[in-house]
Amino acid sequence: MNKKEEQDILIKIFEIDQSRISSIDSTKFIIKGWSVTIATAICGFALQDKQVKFLMIGIVTTVLLGILDCIYRYTQLLHVNRAIGIENYLQQYLPWKLEEQQINKPEDLAIQRQNNLYRGILLSNYTGLGRKSINNYKTIILFHGAIIVLMLFFTLIQVC
Repeated sequence: MNKKEEQDILIKIFEIDQSRISSIDSTKFIIKGWSVTIATAICGFALQDKQVKFLMIGIVTTVLLGILDCIYRYTQLLHVNRAIGIENYLQQYLPWKLEEQQINKPEDLAIQRQNNLYRGILLSNYTGLGRKSINNYKTIILFHGAIIVLMLFFTLIQVC
């Protein structure tokens, strides 16, 4: 396999990772929506029937959805880290100075456009992201934690 084939394969993997990162973002948004929907419905049932056990079920459900959200975030960060690695590797092969490129044939112009597209893709860097950093999970913890706190508040109201 020559360098051009290797670069094309890596760029394709990079594009797939970008697609997966976006797809996981959509899935995480759906998980958060379900978390709010389930918590609201369970709180409604609990307040209507004056049953504390519904709120406990809601808290457990919210914790499980929070764990699922963290798993998706971890998977997303795996793709981000691989995309960063590919990006760093490919940057050495991209022509960064357009003046150095010789455009003599239409094929050269097409190659220049393709390189400019790849350069635009590769400049979307995810600096500072690491799989183990708690900063990557702060919003998940705060979001699901707020729902749990509200459900605990409703539990206290029911008990008192």
